[in-house]
Amino acid sequence: MRKEDTVKLISAEGFEFVIDKEAAMVSQTIRNMLTSPGSFAETQHGEVTFPEISTVILEKICQYFYWSLQYAKFCSFPFIFVYYLFICLCLFYISLRFKLSSFASAFWDWSISCLTLLFWLGHG
Repeated sequence: MRKEDTVKLISAEGFEFVIDKEAAMVSQTIRNMLTSPGSFAETQHGEVTFPEISTVILEKICQYFYWSLQYAKFCSFPFIFVYYLFICLCLFYISLRFKLSSFASAFWDWSISCLTLLFWLGHG
């Protein structure tokens, strides 16, 4: 695969994900960064740094990009959003049921951040 066909997404911790450009273009935000006119670093080097997104979250986002390429044409609303929301609510309920309040709070914050990022990155 040629370098022009890939994009490097860099997490807050500096971990680099090299993914197909087609997969990255699922996100309208990344598409705009990579195709904008002018001499922006993202356009020239094919690298996008996300200083606010952790490695774990960025990995899930990359997985979603590939999932979307493969399955989005078959459904109008991305099932992954429903899946993540269902899992988050189940784990949140379990943590409350067993009085794991610190876990519940941390997990809920993480899950909302993850869902927000998925919506923010958009659905191509």
